[in-house]
Amino acid sequence: MTTKGRKLSEEHKQKIREALKGPNHYLWQGNKVNYRGLHLWVQRELCKAKKCEHCGKDSVPKNRKRHFNWANISRKYKRNLKDWISLCIPCHIKYDYPLGKPIWNKGKKLTEKHKKSLSKAHIGKVHTVKTKRKISRSMKLIRSKQ
Repeated sequence: MTTKGRKLSEEHKQKIREALKGPNHYLWQGNKVNYRGLHLWVQRELCKAKKCEHCGKDSVPKNRKRHFNWANISRKYKRNLKDWISLCIPCHIKYDYPLGKPIWNKGKKLTEKHKKSLSKAHIGKVHTVKTKRKISRSMKLIRSKQ
């Protein structure tokens, strides 16, 4: 049966939405979902995080668009809504990295091939003054370690 040319009532549209929700949807991946997909699912089911359950903060600073997000309690990333907690970004970083945020390359030296590919990736791009300062600081650090 096609609905071409027919207007569906809001009640009928809602029934269709409910029928295709969760495991009944043809794209449902169950526990094989990736990291981003699981976070989107949690945000859709629990709504947008609006308060930090650790420090109690509930207002967003003026210079931030998003200040609260969902953190996984068990760190096993299961499809269990009770396994998620709403945290502000500073508390989320402290929760995920209790010993401090790790360095992205973990002290490994970059190969010449990797250095060239990184420099080629930035050809033609214009950086802000703030970004230029960050780049020059990191390059000074890299040069001082060599």
